[in-house]
Amino acid sequence: MLGRENESIHRIWTKKNPKMFITLVVFSLGYYVFDCYTNTGIVFSWKEFAIKLYSYNLKYHLWYLYLYIAYLILLPFLNAMVKNLSDKDFKYLIVLAVCFNGIIPTLDYRLSQGNVAMNGNLKTLWVLTSIVLYPCIGYYLHHKDEGKIKTWVFLLAWGCNIIGTGLSCYLTYYKSIVTGVLSESESQGFHMTYVVINCITLFITVKYVVNHVKVPALIEKIILSLGSCTFGIYLWHAWFKSLPIYDRILDKLHHTGLNYMLSIWIVCLLLMLVSYLTTLIMSKIPVVRKLVGFK
Repeated sequence: MLGRENESIHRIWTKKNPKMFITLVVFSLGYYVFDCYTNTGIVFSWKEFAIKLYSYNLKYHLWYLYLYIAYLILLPFLNAMVKNLSDKDFKYLIVLAVCFNGIIPTLDYRLSQGNVAMNGNLKTLWVLTSIVLYPCIGYYLHHKDEGKIKTWVFLLAWGCNIIGTGLSCYLTYYKSIVTGVLSESESQGFHMTYVVINCITLFITVKYVVNHVKVPALIEKIILSLGSCTFGIYLWHAWFKSLPIYDRILDKLHHTGLNYMLSIWIVCLLLMLVSYLTTLIMSKIPVVRKLVGFK
């Protein structure tokens, strides 16, 4: 999408944003109704729904739709920007992201346990937000001739990827020691610290494999089918995850003596499969197929 010539302001506001907004409203309403039905403490109210739709995420994963709408609003500016950035500019952007999103927060917390942090006005946060940083880097890597990516660049990327992931894990553990709490809200503040390195490494690796490795026809068909359903899988998985049956399956797998981490992987694959099949069914219905990303 980024870099396309036909992404005019008129098309964004008459085609893309209305479609995404409708998807947001429909799935937010669906999750809100489900919560009202399953939680006796919640009474359905259109006013309450409108307030929550405007101010909050009615389900934890729907933050992405809000972010994507914001990205579409900024798309004309991003298009103009990426077309005028040089190779050196994109590399500078990557360095800024690693420094301000990764290295500096790591040093801040490790040296002061969160008591001292850099002044927020120095952090150039506007250009390092998700709707600017990742589309720009994705545009750069997509248009980068992989023939110019040397072997040592792959090795360096994977080395940095392993180090960054290791640091994120260590900081999560270290924060749990400092705070005495190990939970998603309190301890996982560093899971996004070096994700820019993870994304770059996976992107250039997959791009290289796709262009140089012959994939069997059946595997290619499965990958393409899954790829076409990723948006629908994303929209549906939280609903299936909220059903009690998945907790029961996880408990039963664990009680059989199966490793707990392996049990979680099995349940995740099951969730993806059910969400995938649901999306495939919806893709066959003309009226609703657009809600899950099909034209």
